[in-house]
Amino acid sequence: MWYRRALLFIFVLLATHAFGQRNKKVNDQVFLRNLSGINTKDSEFSPAFYGNGLVFVSRLRQGPVDAASNERYFDLFFAELMPTGQSLKPELFSLELNSPLHEGPATFDRDLNKVFFTRSNQRNGISNEDASGVVRLAIYEAERGIFDWENVRELPFNSNDYSCMHPTLSPDGKKIFFASNKPGGYGGTDLYFAEKLPNGWSPAINLGPEINTQGNEAYPFYHPSGTLFFASNKHNSRGGLDIFAIDISSNTWGKVINLEAPFNSPADDFGLILDDMGQKGYFSSNRTGGFGSDDIYSFESAEPIIGMDKPIFLETRLLVQTQDTRQPVADANIWIFETDPSGKIKDRSNYDYQLVSDNSDTLKLKLGLVRKSLKDIGAPDMVSDAFGGSMHDFSDAADYLVVVEKEGFETLEFVLSPQKGLYANPLILELKGQQCIPLRASVVAQDTRQAIPEARVVLVHKGKDEQRVLQTDTLGFFNDCLEKNANYQIRVSREGFQEKILQLQTASAAEIEPLALEFVLEPLKNGETADQSLQTGTVIVLEDIYYDFNQSSIRSGQVEELDALARLMLQYPGMQIELAAHTDTRGTAAYNLQLSEKRAEATKRYLVNKGIAAHRIQTVGYGEAFPRNHCLDGIQCSEEDHAYNRRTEIKVLDMGNGLPNNRKN
Repeated sequence: MWYRRALLFIFVLLATHAFGQRNKKVNDQVFLRNLSGINTKDSEFSPAFYGNGLVFVSRLRQGPVDAASNERYFDLFFAELMPTGQSLKPELFSLELNSPLHEGPATFDRDLNKVFFTRSNQRNGISNEDASGVVRLAIYEAERGIFDWENVRELPFNSNDYSCMHPTLSPDGKKIFFASNKPGGYGGTDLYFAEKLPNGWSPAINLGPEINTQGNEAYPFYHPSGTLFFASNKHNSRGGLDIFAIDISSNTWGKVINLEAPFNSPADDFGLILDDMGQKGYFSSNRTGGFGSDDIYSFESAEPIIGMDKPIFLETRLLVQTQDTRQPVADANIWIFETDPSGKIKDRSNYDYQLVSDNSDTLKLKLGLVRKSLKDIGAPDMVSDAFGGSMHDFSDAADYLVVVEKEGFETLEFVLSPQKGLYANPLILELKGQQCIPLRASVVAQDTRQAIPEARVVLVHKGKDEQRVLQTDTLGFFNDCLEKNANYQIRVSREGFQEKILQLQTASAAEIEPLALEFVLEPLKNGETADQSLQTGTVIVLEDIYYDFNQSSIRSGQVEELDALARLMLQYPGMQIELAAHTDTRGTAAYNLQLSEKRAEATKRYLVNKGIAAHRIQTVGYGEAFPRNHCLDGIQCSEEDHAYNRRTEIKVLDMGNGLPNNRKN
């Protein structure tokens, strides 16, 4: 029984109590859902955010058994989360972190380059026992390597005589919070913290009687707002472990608050994690209505659940005026978009993906992210008044793209970042008189030379992430004004005709000469596709699908190209593909082959979850067999060069009848 005593605080979570129902709307503010793709009749608990999924604690179904407890050892697992919130089949998180003994829970730094995790106290694979023969728990640190986590090392405040466990890291990485039954505390297990020093970590410091009681406090989670969440069976617990919160963001701490229902119940509730906005997260509970012992639940709240600082909104006056004379511009259309760290608009519905040809090979294409025309995006957020003015509230915690359009002027795009100090009130938006190249083009049928009305015209500015979508009039004409000295791709399509694609380089001459173009569309023949770029044998290269090392799961935020591919396959229901994954050349050939096969299957799984029938997708992994550059085994290469060889390629096997099912010409 010695090991059960050492892990009492973990194993006590196996008890069952009555509360709740799976997937139940619990009240008007918070929605709970049991993660059915993760949970089993065994124990799953203590989730941690990691990329586009969760790292959590569970057991192998056929793993080694701890003789002291007659239970299988705990390990760290990873489960990918789909955009719908559903989870895919879990897999072991790391071969290096998981040992023959216990692992978990874990926490990560903001860049996901360091992990801190609980493990049975051991050194060089040998268990460290205390004087009575008990193996305690300790906290370890590891760093991201090329293939797996590496440089695993024990933190200095661990001891053979007591346990340190359940780490959580502050966002700046300067403090680590954890639970311990270190002698001299207030009860069974207390919460401690240590500070990062130039030469390591400070000694453990008890968080004091405001938090710690005669009972057990454990499973801390430090939120960027400065709120510390933790579990306790004291304070004013409803029964078993409850989840509590306290604001420790300043020198004067707040009061310990019980989160109450639906987070807490008469059962054990613990291991809560929360997103930066304070509205979505996960926690563990062994309440009834679940799948077994401890289950992981997701939650979503209409408002931040506690203690979140709401952003300050800056009431700002926008003034639109001419660049040369500073005269006010009335009736200017103004769009305001919140942007992500990459500078792109957060709402990706404002973009389309376009197939762009690779000049080196006519059968190779890339999916390019292109912003929709302002007309397709929709009505402006505001229109300037007679004095060129308008008002808007900007958050001090966001970045923005401000777009101003007015006939007779060049469209203005202005980057605004209150959180970085790039802000002014009033905000002066200066418009420059339009100096573009007039374009008038006609679209006719090849056989009859008759005009083609209502043809769809897409003008892609290849130097910017933008496009305009036009339509020919009843006489088959369309008009536009093109930027000087710019590269354009013009795509003209109409049902029943082959798509026509023109690459156009506009002149940079001082005098603007009008352009007159004619697009001649060829009628479709049986078995042909309306999109010339899509034909049997075409290869679409997905450059921006990134995977974690030693993992087949796709990283969070790296699925836009796959979403575009799914839309393309939904548009062409007869399209069938081969999905091939390639790795770089680091590691053994056998390992890379197996990894590429798993990655191809993961990509297929994502597309199937987007509504693509599985039989339309064949998968193959080529491992390191087809590098695109000189980075072969034994050759020193930069990370960028290695990354160039890691890609997913889509080969078109069949286009069916080649006709899309949602024409809007």
